[in-house]
Amino acid sequence: MVRPAALNGPQFLTADILKKPLRIEKGNAYVPEGPGLGIDVDEDKVIELMKRSSGDKLIRSVLMQN
Repeated sequence: MVRPAALNGPQFLTADILKKPLRIEKGNAYVPEGPGLGIDVDEDKVIELMKRSSGDKLIRSVLMQN
């Protein structure tokens, strides 16, 4: 690789897993107030994303090994 791998490429930004999306205005992202960054992850959305990407199979195989 000539340049570092981008961790913000479209392949990583297509899924929305937040309960309330970040507000974006004029190129600025505004994070909500609350603990940490104030974001709240929707665990059901994460599970659905894992199923679409076969990540659930990886998790199951790891759990079966323990």
